Amino acid sequence: RGNAYFSRCLERVIAEASAIIVPSQATADDCIAAGIDAARLYVIPHGVRTRTVTDEQVEGFRAARGLTRDYILWTGTREPRKNLLGLLRAFALLIEEHDDAGGLDLVLVGPAGWGDDAAERELLTRLGDRVHVTGRLDDDELAAAYCGARAFCFPSIWEGFGLPVLEAMAYGAPVVTSAGTCMAEVCGEAGLLADPAAGDRRPARRGHRTGPRRAGRGRPRARPDLHLGRLRRGAHGGLPRPHRGCGVTEDSPTGSGARGNRSDPSGGGDRAGLVRRPSARVVIVNWRRPELTIRAARSITGQLGGGDTLVVVDNASGDDSIERMTRAGLTVVQSSRNLGFGAGVNLGARGMCEDVLVLLNNDAVAEPGFL
Repeated sequence: RGNAYFSRCLERVIAEASAIIVPSQATADDCIAAGIDAARLYVIPHGVRTRTVTDEQVEGFRAARGLTRDYILWTGTREPRKNLLGLLRAFALLIEEHDDAGGLDLVLVGPAGWGDDAAERELLTRLGDRVHVTGRLDDDELAAAYCGARAFCFPSIWEGFGLPVLEAMAYGAPVVTSAGTCMAEVCGEAGLLADPAAGDRRPARRGHRTGPRRAGRGRPRARPDLHLGRLRRGAHGGLPRPHRGCGVTEDSPTGSGARGNRSDPSGGGDRAGLVRRPSARVVIVNWRRPELTIRAARSITGQLGGGDTLVVVDNASGDDSIERMTRAGLTVVQSSRNLGFGAGVNLGARGMCEDVLVLLNNDAVAEPGFL
C-alpha cells in the first residue's frame, strides 16, 4: 500500500511540480533516474540545531545506560538499509583483532523498525555486554549520547541525506560513514569513508582512528576546524567540498582551477579602509560555444580574489569544447547529459564553500568592477 501511494505521488510530482527541492545531490540523481527533469531540481541541504550539553549530562547518560567504557555510537531506525549487520561485523573484528579496543563498546540508539536478521541476532548475542541497545532517546539524552561518543559510525547503504551524520558532526563526534553515498557529501573531508557493502577488514582497521583524546576526559573531539565551517556554509546552501579526483566526470573537474591570484588572500581585505566583500563562486554553463565561454571567463578572471572560484560546466557538448576550455586554463566540470541551464548551475555549485554564487551567461562579458 505504501509503495502504491508513493508511486502515485511521484507521478503527480513529475507531471505537475514546477520546482522540486531535495537535500542532496545523491537524491537529485535518484530523482533524475525516476524521470524528473533535472532543470526542476534544486539541492538545498538540511541543517541542525544543537542543544547545550554539560559534562554532567554526559556522565548522567553514561551512568543511566551502564556505560563504563568508551563507546562508538550509531543512531537510526533499525531496518535493512541501515546496514547494522555490517556495523556489528566490523565491531566484532575490531574488538577481536585489536588489543587496544578492549575498552570500547557499541551503542545502538533508535526504534526497532522492521526486518529480522538471524545473523544480526547471533552477533548481538555473541558480543554480549559490549553492545548496548537503548531504543529511542529523548532529545536531551540523544544530545548527551553524541557528545559522549568516542566516534559515530553510520554505514548506511542508502539515505536521502543522512541527518544523523550532520548531527554527530555538530556535536563534535568524529564520523565514519559510507563512501559513494549522500553522507559523503555531508561530511566532506571531515569524516572517514568506507565501503558499506565490503565484507573485508577495512572498517575494523579504521576503528581506532577516532581522533585525539579530549584533555581531562577519556573521549576525543572531532577537529572543529574541519567541520564547523562546513556546517555554517550549509546555512546558505553550500554542501561540503567533495574530493576532486582526476579525469572528467560529473563531479570531477579538469584543469588546474581558476582562482584569484591577488596577494590579499581574503579577496579584497580591509586595505585602505575597504570592507572585505564576500567570497564568490562564479559559474558559467557551456554548450558547444567554447569561444564565447572562454571570452566570458577571461572577462571575470582578473576580478577574482583569493577566496573566489570560477567553474565552467560543460553540458555534454560532444565536441572539442572541453579540450579548448581546458587548454585555456579553465576548470571544467563535465555532465554526461545536457542538464539545461538551471541544473547545470547546480552542478557547478556542488561542493560550494564560498559565500556567494554568481551566474555569468557564456555570451556575456563582465564589466570592470562587476564583482
